[in-house]
Amino acid sequence: MKKLFQFCLLATFCLIQTLHAQNGGDPSTKGYLFSRFVPGFVKMKNGATQTVSLNYNMLEQSLIYLQDDQQMTITNPDEVEFVMINDAKFIAIKGKFYHQITETPVALLVTYTAKVDRMVPTADKAATEKRDQDVVSNTVSDTYVTKRYKQDFNYTPGKTYWLKNGQVLTKANTEKQVAAAFPKKSDEIRTYMKENKTDFSDVGSVEKVILFANE
Repeated sequence: MKKLFQFCLLATFCLIQTLHAQNGGDPSTKGYLFSRFVPGFVKMKNGATQTVSLNYNMLEQSLIYLQDDQQMTITNPDEVEFVMINDAKFIAIKGKFYHQITETPVALLVTYTAKVDRMVPTADKAATEKRDQDVVSNTVSDTYVTKRYKQDFNYTPGKTYWLKNGQVLTKANTEKQVAAAFPKKSDEIRTYMKENKTDFSDVGSVEKVILFANE
């Protein structure tokens, strides 16, 4: 019993170390994936779990939870087994969070980027210039077409698909890349994608291909 208590204490300590408090308790969700913090939980590789209200900060590519008007961020992603926000599962690979779409042997993962369309001038000197730039972010929704992060940014999101086979990650953004990931079934996959008119702008459409490929 004493050893069990010590293990639980250590696991909890590690979780607290990973969930690091941020300055500024404003619970504003501007620039976040969800319009509010929603129920979810974090599971650590050491077995510790914590149920919290979570959101995804698209500006910083970080996972955030809210507690007593303080925003906390996961600072050591590689110590996390997975994070659930609503029904969306995030896993960490080499310090970066991926949205896991399938639980198949060769799993479909997605990361997202947001391309800034324009910068709206403000009163400061630097704001006299308008610049296009890329802002990296992750999302778990296809509902964004054009949105304002902040008052001076407009952006349009994009997707990058990945296939995880063991510890190996490969891109899967084209029919050729997907077929190449399943060499023994490549011809069948090409036929499937052609017949079903796979749309790589639609996560659900790509998900169906990967489920078929794993059969």
